Order: sequence, then structure tokens, then C-alpha cells
Amino acid sequence: MPDGSWIGNVSAADGADGTDLFEIERSGSDAVISIDSVVVETKDFEEIDRIVIDGTAADDDQLIIDFGGLQVDEVIPGADTSGQPGIIFNGGAGGNDTLELQGTLTIDEAAFNYTNLNDGSIDLDEGGGGSDGTITYTGLEPISSTLTAANVVLNYGASAETITVSDAPLAGQTRVASTAGEQTDFNNPTSSLVINGGGGGDTINFDAVDAAFPNNLLVQINGDAGVDAVNLNAILTVDSLAVDADTISDAATAILTVTNN
Repeated sequence: MPDGSWIGNVSAADGADGTDLFEIERSGSDAVISIDSVVVETKDFEEIDRIVIDGTAADDDQLIIDFGGLQVDEVIPGADTSGQPGIIFNGGAGGNDTLELQGTLTIDEAAFNYTNLNDGSIDLDEGGGGSDGTITYTGLEPISSTLTAANVVLNYGASAETITVSDAPLAGQTRVASTAGEQTDFNNPTSSLVINGGGGGDTINFDAVDAAFPNNLLVQINGDAGVDAVNLNAILTVDSLAVDADTISDAATAILTVTNN
């Protein structure tokens, strides 16, 4: 990417009002940014260093990043050279600001990194060689993704929190919510699900899974620092289950089947 490459900064002021739908997608060789279906920026993708989207405080702003069938580094700029997030979404304080990753591509790993209840980042790894694109967000509420990742990793922050795994409303997806991290819905992984509780005394509740949750998964739950409790409450069949916590319990209604521990 050439020196002095373009940094696109788009704010809600470019839209009709403060409650806006932002979209980032590729069209041929160009990156296209729209607000409420109106194109506001078009630029040769190879000339882009970062894209910054700024929502409005107290309004409900939504960002859709549409990968279609393209690869991560064909939609998220700057990952290979800048060392900075390719896409930054600042939702603004208040409101119900959402981030959606859409597309049909299959990748090796999606890592969701939660700094606190509303801030964090997402690293997408196409082939197992490290992140091919990073999205950083501030001031968000829920996150959803229809990308299929072999491995999904959830990295939580330093606060004590309650993390709950449940069945997402959309078939074929898992929902994980936290008292100190974004609610996140994602396609069921095909190889592994790893939850890292981070610092603080955490309670991790594995309450339910989607009917199509794969039974060949490795599920790994790490309480990490602090005094942590893991409660296994789901009807769950997996290939391997590894839990590291100070207290591990299972509900009377839980049915745990592990085929290869």
C-alpha cells in the first residue's frame, strides 16, 4: 500500500439524520461506503489505509460490513502493512448501535476481543497465519456475524463478569452475552469454541446450544485470572471438553456427552 494512503472518515453528519445505516462493501476494485443506501464514498481499495465510521451519540446507528463471497483482506483494508485496524466504528455514547458482519466466506478463526461492555475488536484470520483484518469498535451494543469460522475465540477483559452461552434466535448460530462485553451472535464454529474469561472473578454459564451445534467440536473454557466458576447447564454433545476454573458444576437437567476426552 503506498505511503500517504487515504483514510476514509465517514460520520453520521453525512446521512439524512443521526440514526443511520452505514454499509461497507466492495464493488469491483473499489471500496464503497453508503449511508441509508446512498453512496457517500467510493475509492480504489488499494489506496485505502483505514475506514473510520462515526455514529451519533444517543441514536441507533448500524454498520454492516458486507464481505459477500470475498476474502477478509479484500474488504478490510490495511491489515498487511499499517498495523492499525482496517475498520473503526465509533457508535457514540447511548443509543443502540449495532455491528453486523455479513457474507458467505469461510475462515479459519474469528476472535472477538472484549475490552468492556461497549468497546473491543474483532480479528479475522483466513488461513491460520494470523489476523488478515481487524475491526475496532467503541460505543456498541450487539454484534452479529454470518461468517463461518472453523474456530471461534472469545477473549474477555479484566473485569469480573458473568458470561452466558445460549442458543441464538437465528438457526445455526450461538449467542454469547456478558455483563462486561458485547452480546455476540455468530455462526456455529466447525472445529472449536474457546472462551477466555480474562481477569476478575468470572461466572461462565453454558446454558444452551443451537440444535445444529456440531458434535465434533472442541469446547475449551478458561476462567483465567481470579476466582472463577463454570456452570454447565446445557444438553451438549462434543468431541472434547476442557474446563479450567476454580469451581465447576453441572445442573441436574444438563446432559453432557464427550466422545473423545
